[in-house]
Order: sequence, then structure tokens, then C-alpha cells
Amino acid sequence: MYRPKDRHTLPLFPELFPLGGVLRADNRWVRLADVIPWGEVEELYRAYFSSDRGRPAKDARLFCGLLIVKHVDRESDEDVVERFLESPYVQWFCGYERFVTENVINPSLLSKTRKRLGAKFFEDFERALIGVLVERKILKPGSHLLDATVVPANITFPTDAKLLNRARVWVVEAIGTLRKRLNLKEKVRTYCRVARLFFVNFQKKRKKTKAMIRLARGKILRYLRRNVRQLEELLKRHGRGLATREREALRTRLEVIKTIYAQQHEMWKRKARSVKERIVSLHLPHIRAIVRGKDGKAVEFGPKALLSWTGRFAFLDKLAFEAYNEGLF
Repeated sequence: MYRPKDRHTLPLFPELFPLGGVLRADNRWVRLADVIPWGEVEELYRAYFSSDRGRPAKDARLFCGLLIVKHVDRESDEDVVERFLESPYVQWFCGYERFVTENVINPSLLSKTRKRLGAKFFEDFERALIGVLVERKILKPGSHLLDATVVPANITFPTDAKLLNRARVWVVEAIGTLRKRLNLKEKVRTYCRVARLFFVNFQKKRKKTKAMIRLARGKILRYLRRNVRQLEELLKRHGRGLATREREALRTRLEVIKTIYAQQHEMWKRKARSVKERIVSLHLPHIRAIVRGKDGKAVEFGPKALLSWTGRFAFLDKLAFEAYNEGLF
């Protein structure tokens, strides 16, 4: 449920400025608050909430103001809430006429509300802001520059053997954790020490021929196939002893590993170097390899972003983890 806030005029921070002091008009948050169309933003925001049912949602200006401060100063949800409690300028920017020192919003609520609103809300928010900038002639539409770039993901440079070994290690650890949590007496021969010794010896070789790499990938694929089958059998027989959330998390990661195995096995069998929607990271399976053709960095890993510049402003036109042709936008 959402209840619009009464925007009546009150003295600015009477407790903080008892002698008639005022906020500086040239402060960046005071100037920015005058540009943002808060009325339109509130109309967009309230459309995502019921008008008569449920717990009242936080004020639109408070939520959107905190998000703007968070991204401008690159702060975490916890830090931006703490900043709100310390700075009268941030509180003014978020629509507060009186200085508050108590918690008005939990940091976790920022994340939950972002997921609830989705990308469509922020696209509409950006359009409303652009309209104000054009109306005030701060932004002059016309010629603009376009550029596509890749935002680097925080992953190590992937190799097929390393990716397969990480998947194998995770499966072996999951088997050990499952046996310990459920107090299972049956032994599971994972051959983890043999597989680890083989991979370490392979990694120590400074010069690796194509034949050596193919041999290593084939052997690790067989180890991984065996371990995946063992983990699936354990989950089938004893999975009900785990909590539902934990069991689903195990199965979700296991599906990613099975996809990795299928892709790598297909490339190994066909002696190919690429496959459709190839996974390059076990913990970030949505990351894709983007071929850029740059000197010294032909392939980059991360989402591809299309940016446009108009005057002093930059706009993100498209962000996707799959490669796309920026000439179509």
C-alpha cells in the first residue's frame, strides 16, 4: 500500500538551526533536488503499490533520493542509510523538512524495493528526468556520440581445464558436506586426491601442447561426470533430510555444473573452441565472453554496455550479457 506524503511547507531544520540558519543554496544536493521531477517520480512509484491494502510503503522521494545518493557516491545500502542520518543536506534531498536521527528505513528494504520495481520503473524515471533537462535547456538534444564497451566482471581469466576442475572441486565438497550434515556412513569414492594431483601436475607444466590440453580436459571431464552422478544419487536418496532452501540451492548449482559439463564435452568431442551461450564462470554463470578484437585483449568478460553522450551527460542505452550488434540501436 502507498500513501502520498503531505507536502506542506515547514521551516527547514528548526532543531538544527535554532538561530534562523539555512542550508547553503549552492550545495550539490540542494541544486539537484530542484532538477528532479519528484511529482512525476511519485506517480510512477505509487503505481507499483496498492492504494488500500498491505503495509504502507516508504515515501517515493525517500527511496529514490537514497538510490541517487548511493550511486552518485558509490556507497553500499548500509552506508547510504548511515549517511542519511548524518547529513541534513541528504535528508533535505530526500524530502525531509525536519532533521531526524532515528532509523527511518532498513538497508535491506532498498534491495527488496529495487527488485519489486524492476528495470521498467528506472527507465521511466530516466525519461522523466531527461524531459526536465530538455525543458530547462540544460540538455540540448541533437548530435550525440555512441560507444560500446564491456564492463569487466570480477573473474579470473577462464580456461577450460581450470573451469572443469573448479566444478569438480565444488561437487566433491558438496558430497562431503552432504555426508557430514546427514551423518551418512556409506563411503563415496570420489578420487578427489588422484584428480587433484593430476590437475596440479598439469598446471605446473610451463609449455602445454594442444595434445596435453586435450588429454587433461578429457580426464577431468571423466572425473567430473563420475562425481556429478555420485552427488545426484545422494540427493535422490537422502535429499529430503536437508532444508528446502538448501536442497534447492544445491540442485540449482548442480544444474549449472551439468550445463558446463555438457558444453565442455561437446567442444572436446568436436575439437571446437566455442559453443552457444558458453559458461565461463562457475559462480557467475551469466557472464559471457564478448569478442572485441582489441590489441592484447581480443576477448573480454562481462556485460556489454552501449553508451551515448550528449553534452555533459552520458546515458546507458542498453546493457546485456549476450553479445549484440550496437549498429542496430
